[in-house]
Amino acid sequence: MPRRPVLIEPINCIDVRLEGFATEHKRMWSIHPIYCVNVTAKNLVIRSTGGNGDGIDVDSCTHVRIEDCDIATGDDCIAIKSGRGMEGYRLARPTEDVLISRCTLNDSNFACIGIGSETSGGIRNVRIEHCKFTHAKSFAIYIKSNSGRGAFIEDISARDMDVATAPGGFLRINLNDSGIKDAEPVTGDEGIPSAKNFSFKDVN
Repeated sequence: MPRRPVLIEPINCIDVRLEGFATEHKRMWSIHPIYCVNVTAKNLVIRSTGGNGDGIDVDSCTHVRIEDCDIATGDDCIAIKSGRGMEGYRLARPTEDVLISRCTLNDSNFACIGIGSETSGGIRNVRIEHCKFTHAKSFAIYIKSNSGRGAFIEDISARDMDVATAPGGFLRINLNDSGIKDAEPVTGDEGIPSAKNFSFKDVN
């Protein structure tokens, strides 16, 4: 079934700069850069409502900066993705070198920051620092994948986090059964996602 439209969706772009504006959207992602290099999202005010109402979804991009943003959403405030199933695995375009800094985050479903569950291209080198989680429906940070996604999630760090509410806990890691099963999964041992080098410190 076709998905609902995304508000802003740069595809295969270089040097994307989104700065100093506000958005309102519902039931789908607000900003979705995919296959982009050098992306900056700065001083944005993002509001969305309803299921799938993510704020910023970074998908198979490299060198990304999300800074000084105020995001309140119906689903994940920020999600880090890289495709799913054999399609994402064959393309092998990871999301890597992502900095999320000085953001204020408020979500109404799942997590303020979701890493996954679409991870088949791989995700590495994500840094989260100096952020305020004013409201998390369940978790402040949720690292997630599914069998049949394959690839890797590695070198994830967070520091200087101020978390007001997170009923499920600050952090959840689920690499086995998050998200829907893919129509064409990665089979065998290659379909088991790997994870390493996580660091979380200075969480209040």
